Amino acid sequence: MNRPLNLRTLTIYYYRYKDTPYFAFGAFGLVLVISFLLVVFLVIPQIQQFVSLQREIESVEATISTMESNREYLQSISEAKEQEQSEIVRFALPIIKDYAGIYTAIVTTASQTGVSLANFQYEVGSLNESVLEGNVVGEVRVTLSVSGSPTRITEYLKKLEETLPLSTVTFIAGDNLTSQLEVAFLYGGEQLIQIDPKQPLPRLSAEKQALLGTLSSYRPQVEPVFVQSTPSTSSAESGFSQSPF
Repeated sequence: MNRPLNLRTLTIYYYRYKDTPYFAFGAFGLVLVISFLLVVFLVIPQIQQFVSLQREIESVEATISTMESNREYLQSISEAKEQEQSEIVRFALPIIKDYAGIYTAIVTTASQTGVSLANFQYEVGSLNESVLEGNVVGEVRVTLSVSGSPTRITEYLKKLEETLPLSTVTFIAGDNLTSQLEVAFLYGGEQLIQIDPKQPLPRLSAEKQALLGTLSSYRPQVEPVFVQSTPSTSSAESGFSQSPF
């Protein structure tokens, strides 16, 4: 019959086996089990916590060092130059749909190349829409009717693509005198700028500085491009034959 395991039973077992090798083996095994449990449930978690804390400290120190480096870099930049470069980028890829900039680019380029524009229309959509999701750039499509010689129309297309805001011709059709164009003006440039405060600020490479210089040359020189047609004013002089609206 099995005896219930209580203090009296344990005492009997103790006096029965205390002078035998089994007692030493049992005591040694009990010490091993307790040591193992202490290592697994106490020592190892403490070591892991210490290592994790050290990594966190190193990460915070690295972030502080990076932020300090970024601060020094920002202080070294000329505020006037930074403002000028920022304006160029905003002209090239406006944050929202820049209807005024689009209009200026269309009519200024027409005046400079001597083509005539009939009424043109925007794909309006939301007047304050910006590209909110994904690293993509939005488009504002404009339909144009351009009159002029093939040489001047070709020059107009080239000049329009070299005028801010940036654009690309997506469709062209017509004859020797008039062409129908669809031009996509780009916007939403803020999506291309991803800044992580934990990472060093990227420096402007020579290539990017050259690109900024090129974009600066693309900024339209605002001039009186619309002249109401009169008997003494030809369409070539006015830049286009009638008001675009």
